Amino acid sequence: MKKYKVKRGDTLRGIALQFYNDPNKFIIIAEENNIKNPNNIKVGKVLNIPEEITASIKQKKSKKKYSSLTKYHRAFAGGARWRLANDGLDIEGSGIERSKGSPETVTRIWNEYNKGINKWAKHFDIPCVLIIATIATESGGKATSRREEPGFISDKATPHRVSVGLMQTLISTARSTLHNEKIDAKSLKKPSNSIKAGTSYIAEQFPITNFDPPKVACAYNSGGVYQNRGKKNRWKMRQYPIGTAKHCDRFVNWFNDAVFVLKSHPKKAKVPYKVYFT
Repeated sequence: MKKYKVKRGDTLRGIALQFYNDPNKFIIIAEENNIKNPNNIKVGKVLNIPEEITASIKQKKSKKKYSSLTKYHRAFAGGARWRLANDGLDIEGSGIERSKGSPETVTRIWNEYNKGINKWAKHFDIPCVLIIATIATESGGKATSRREEPGFISDKATPHRVSVGLMQTLISTARSTLHNEKIDAKSLKKPSNSIKAGTSYIAEQFPITNFDPPKVACAYNSGGVYQNRGKKNRWKMRQYPIGTAKHCDRFVNWFNDAVFVLKSHPKKAKVPYKVYFT
């Protein structure tokens, strides 16, 4: 965690530009320092600047290698440690956590959408279990899901404030990752289109996640991998609701359910979980 002392003339957007090379990330600094009015910061105040996991040129060009994920590791200091094991993601001290009861949600998602999941998993070279876990976490497998965020006006005016479809990508994110400005809410309600957009976005974030499941969950949810020191956030990675571990916890449960289900399911994954170990 870096520190920064506010000087006369400073703005949160300017400080965000200095540390993250993006003025729009000022909200991350505001959250960490409990600043309710970003336009009013006191000169002399010492700000905590959350760390960000970024990708080097070497990482961006490197081939996918997952050997480091099979050893206990964490994202940020003080956070939970985990590793990938044969039966799923193993959290140090609590083991392989799964959803309660039988894995009905994951089974239903795979039964209904395995064709689209396999198609785009193979296209983007992403383990199918990551796509399944994202669908389960984001929409529960409901293809017509729609979520409007604070500040939403309309799909046309604020495409960055509305998420649509199985994988709940923002309309603006879907357009950006697929380089197609014609994408709209109607098209994202088609399962294969939503899976394509969401999977493309996960692939785009590979340089900062290495397809490490908890990092994938948090990057997909909050746009990157940022430090968050909330007492209720065992992962210490920023996610919504801010200061909690709820999003990543749900994702990990679904991820482990997916590993379990796909081991014996007659319909095989084109990019199986075992790629992490080869």
